[in-house]
Order: sequence, then C-alpha cells, then structure tokens
Amino acid sequence: MLFEHRLELSFQRSHIPEPIICDMARRFESVVFNIDVMSVGISEALLHIVLIGEKADLSSVRDYFVSLGAKARLIAEKKYKRELPTLPERTIQTEENEPVVERKIWLTLLGSLREQAFFWVLSRRFDVTYKFMQSVTGDSVSIVSILIWGPRSEVKGAVSYLREQGVNVEYGDVGVSAPFTPVG
Repeated sequence: MLFEHRLELSFQRSHIPEPIICDMARRFESVVFNIDVMSVGISEALLHIVLIGEKADLSSVRDYFVSLGAKARLIAEKKYKRELPTLPERTIQTEENEPVVERKIWLTLLGSLREQAFFWVLSRRFDVTYKFMQSVTGDSVSIVSILIWGPRSEVKGAVSYLREQGVNVEYGDVGVSAPFTPVG
C-alpha cells in the first residue's frame, strides 16, 4: 500500500552545497517525490517535500535526511490513492569520452507547473547530478537556481526536457548569486 508523507526539512548552510535531494532520489528509487516549498538562503534551507511510496521506504528516506543532520518533521501522512506519475523513458544520449560540464541554471515555475515532479525526473531520467543553490517560492511562482553537472549531452537533454514541459530555464554564471535587483 502506498502512502504520501509531507515532510518539513531544515538544513544548515553546510548541507546546501551537497546534492542531497538528487542523492536521495537515486538511493531510494521506489520513492517518488516533489518539492512544495523551498527556501534556500544564506545560512539555512527550509524544504517541504512530498514523498510517495511504501511506508517503510518513506521512513528510510526520513532517516536518511536525519543522518545528514537535517531536522525532519512529518507534516501529514495519508494513503496515496491516485496513479503514480510515469517516469519518461530514458534516452541514452551520452557519447563515449564526452566531457563533463557544469552549468548554473535558473528555473521559473509558474502555476500548476509547481505541482510537477521535475526534480524526480531529472534524478531518474538523466545522467546528471544537481544541487540547489538558491530559491524562493510563492503561491503561484517558484524561482530555483540549481547547479547541474554531467556529460554535456545529458545536461543539454535535461535542460531541453524542462523547457519542453514549460519551465522557463535561463543560464547563470557559476559562483554568481541571484540576478535580482533590489526594489526601492
């Protein structure tokens, strides 16, 4: 029987440079996830994540986050009655001896796009690793900066996938913070 757990996770800044969400997705392949709220700041990150899977697997994911030093609080638990999202077929794009590239990208997710499990798909469909650098979420918009790396064609494929789904993707400079201009 599948369950849905909503967890609130808070991390110290020392964990922000780590690809913890991407690693979790690879470690717990039977668990589907989506991120509802994410605030990555200068000193800490706060994350509301929805996990779908068998109860034992969901407990293992929570234990995994706690083992990394995160504070994890179960917000809600319920039986999952809908159909699981389908993982798009993996398309092998990598050429032999292809160079590994690293890109900082800014994602803008509007409205119902915020309900899609894009990061789960990135973790499972593409041979890339990513980590969250900065983010802000609101009721109707999420702006997320991730650092993504892997074989050049895989990174390109991941960006193409996001754009095909309607996500606005812009490239940023590695090591440069938010391109926001203060108002006022």
